[in-house]
Amino acid sequence: MIIKNLYIIIQINMGCSCLKNDLKLNELNITEENTKEENIKEEKNINFPNTKVIYKPEKIITNTILNCSENTILKSRVISPIENKQQEVNIIKNNNSNNSMNEIKKESNYLSKNIFNKRVFEIINKIRMNPIAYSQFIVENIKNISIENCEETNEKTGMKEVKQVIIFKKKVKVKLFKGEDEFIEAAKLLTKMSPMEPLQFNEDIIMPIPDSFEVMNDIDFIKNKIIKSNINIFFKSNIKNPEIAVLLMIVDDNESSEKKKRNAILNKEFKYIGIDSKFINNKFVSYFTFSK
Repeated sequence: MIIKNLYIIIQINMGCSCLKNDLKLNELNITEENTKEENIKEEKNINFPNTKVIYKPEKIITNTILNCSENTILKSRVISPIENKQQEVNIIKNNNSNNSMNEIKKESNYLSKNIFNKRVFEIINKIRMNPIAYSQFIVENIKNISIENCEETNEKTGMKEVKQVIIFKKKVKVKLFKGEDEFIEAAKLLTKMSPMEPLQFNEDIIMPIPDSFEVMNDIDFIKNKIIKSNINIFFKSNIKNPEIAVLLMIVDDNESSEKKKRNAILNKEFKYIGIDSKFINNKFVSYFTFSK
């Protein structure tokens, strides 16, 4: 356990972009058109094209409620050892299903309290179960990329300069690093990916968002939570629209070439996810945590 903790600390000190860079609220230079909480609304469901490549889990691990089959009455007859063994297996499966249903109920109760958390969780799992279908959604959003003139202050001279910047604008306005090339690269990557198991929501690994930016930027606060909760990856986002937030996490267009947000969401080894989000002084903040 000590060795594992040291590994996490070393990873943080080496400049993990998912921790260090994401502490900066303006990492993506986000300019939102509105910051009122009532403006967080569900967009239309993402249009996933029909495809035959869909992951079919053997057990219930998503927040979809399934109907349990009715118990059947066995006729009086001699049951062979093989049939008896099969009945034992069925009983175990039914028990597991009941346990899974309880987890689903608990999961739904927590997520139902926050529209953003619930919607983001659903979208991420749709992508994991059908990455090929989501690639089309990425391509469709290339039309929302444009070049704009932006006035910026030169750090060396202190003078204001007008520069051309790449912008993604759809309900929110976000500055990109490469733009269209990164969208195409992400779409191609997803077309080559196989379906994977959906993530399970785990309240135990949620990184609670502090009530002030001062505490939020406290590196030690985050380190301690990561170590205590056995968190493998942590990052943050400031985009309040669920669909756009996840889209830009998957594209992951920033100066770093490590793509740690995308790699976390699409990591087959990760089993659990924690999400927290809220407004602080009219600014939206969300935390994402992942573990195996």
